[in-house]
Amino acid sequence: MEDRRSRPLTCPHRTRLRTERRVLGLRVNRRWGPARIAYRLHLNISTVHRILTRYTTARRYASRTPPPGSGSAAGTVPAGTNTHGRAK
Repeated sequence: MEDRRSRPLTCPHRTRLRTERRVLGLRVNRRWGPARIAYRLHLNISTVHRILTRYTTARRYASRTPPPGSGSAAGTVPAGTNTHGRAK
């Protein structure tokens, strides 16, 4: 006897791929937020937010912190940089 997978192969209540594409299209082309997209497509806001989060497009604007591993933190000035307009 072998062990079976515990993960289901399908999810019957997941949003259809066509609907997900429509949500992503409105997000990219019109830059709408989850509430406006939900109203337009007659979906719940939480459903739209979940779709946007799944495809990592939930944030409308880039955050001020750089991605991990980029080497610098936001708002920091490299050493030796003149920030006041005067020579050292």
